[in-house]
Amino acid sequence: MNRLLSQYLLGVSKAKVLIKNSARMLRREEKDCQPVKSS
Repeated sequence: MNRLLSQYLLGVSKAKVLIKNSARMLRREEKDCQPVKSS
């Protein structure tokens, strides 16, 4: 049981990191696209 819990927490922390990275990339893409939209 304890091992399953630690594996679950490890997966959650990995998922959080992935979400943060993807959100950062999306924001960067939005910044790149904004000047193109305005012009």
